[in-house]
Formats: sequence, C-alpha cells, structure tokens
Amino acid sequence: MKYLAVLLLAGCVGCKEDGFEMPIEQTQSSSAAHEAGHYVFKKDTGPVVMLFGNDAESMLYHGGLGPNVVESLEAKHFSLLAFDLPCHGFDKESIPPLDCWRRRIEAGDADLFKRFCTYMSETLTDLRLDNVMVLGLSRGGYVAATCAAQDSRIRAAALLIPVTDLQMLAEFRGFTVPGSFALPSISIPTYLRIGHADGRVDTASAVAYGARIGATVVVMDTPDHDAHEEGQTAEWLMLH
Repeated sequence: MKYLAVLLLAGCVGCKEDGFEMPIEQTQSSSAAHEAGHYVFKKDTGPVVMLFGNDAESMLYHGGLGPNVVESLEAKHFSLLAFDLPCHGFDKESIPPLDCWRRRIEAGDADLFKRFCTYMSETLTDLRLDNVMVLGLSRGGYVAATCAAQDSRIRAAALLIPVTDLQMLAEFRGFTVPGSFALPSISIPTYLRIGHADGRVDTASAVAYGARIGATVVVMDTPDHDAHEEGQTAEWLMLH
C-alpha cells in the first residue's frame, strides 16, 4: 500500500528515523528553517493527512479543528500529521496568533510562511512521505495552499472556511498587506467549503480563489464561520 500524507498544521511532535514505526512522541525541532518547529504524528492504517489549523495538540486531542473534522478522519483510519502554525504552540507569543502574524509581517518578515513550509517539507523528507494531502481550516487553509504551491509532494488539498486574503481579516485592518503575501494558485485537486455569508474570512474572496484554481467549491447555507463538517471532507479525501 502506498501511503498518502494529509498534513494537519498545528504542532511538532518529532518522529525520527522511520516515522511509521515509532510511537507518538513530542519533541521540539532544532531545524534552523523554523524557530520552533513542532509536529505530532498519529499513525493509523490508512493514508496520512496533514492538518493545518492552529496547534497540533489542540487539533488532534481537543477539538481545535471544530466538531467532527478529526473524528471523521479517524473513523476512516487516516494517519494524521499535525504541525504548530507560525505563532501557535511552541512558536506562540504573548499576543493572539493573528495579531502575531501581523506584527511579524509589519516588521518585515517576508519569509514567515515560506520558512514554515520549508520546515514542513523537511519533516516530510525525514518521515519518508512523498505522496500527501493537506487539510487546512480557516487560517490553516491559507498556510495549506501556500505550502501546496511550494512542495509537489502534496497531491490534494481540502480548504475549510479558508482565509484566502489576509487583507480581509480584522487583525489586518489599517495595514496594507504586501503583495508578496497574496495566496498563490495551486494546480492540484482541491475541495473548498465555505458558508454563504462568512464575514470572518469573506465568502466572496474564498469563492473567487476556488474558481481561479478550479476547485470543487461547496457554499453552505450557513452565515457563520463554521465548517459544519459531517464527514464530507473525509469522503472527498478518500477519493483523491
């Protein structure tokens, strides 16, 4: 069986050597590419899914991706690989994570997400994963698409209620986000799920991005910033 990897971007539990043979463990990476790289790898019998949302432990063990997201993946025996996003988990600061993103970008950190994606790529290499999928929720959707554009080993992406334009976030009001942070196009199979009136990330921006990349776009009849997941994403991932 050929493993697929779906990255859950949230934290960094270190699995060395052959990641599939080791028990779950948590370590802080010493990688120079990411100041506080941290991931959790939760092995099962099925394909590996990378999940990006906030921090690894919260996503895997405390419902950090919202109701039913992790549960529906586990029910289908996906193996889960979760990373701390920038400004989360081992990398968190004393201010809220998206305020931290803004502060770092305002300070001229042009490689904030590129460094993270490089660390993710190094982890895939270390774990000998070469055919992976990624699931990103909200801000994790922005990072998931960014990393998918950088690493060809990511073969499919599921973007749930995704941030597709940092400028639309309340945390970035009053600041012009540099053009270099525009979300890149990706050319892999992509599933995008968004509420019809999501004022947090802006439905119109998400739908426009989905149309630009040829994604399967599902607009839910819900006005809030909630994925309302009932297993649809796991079903889509099983087909890709």
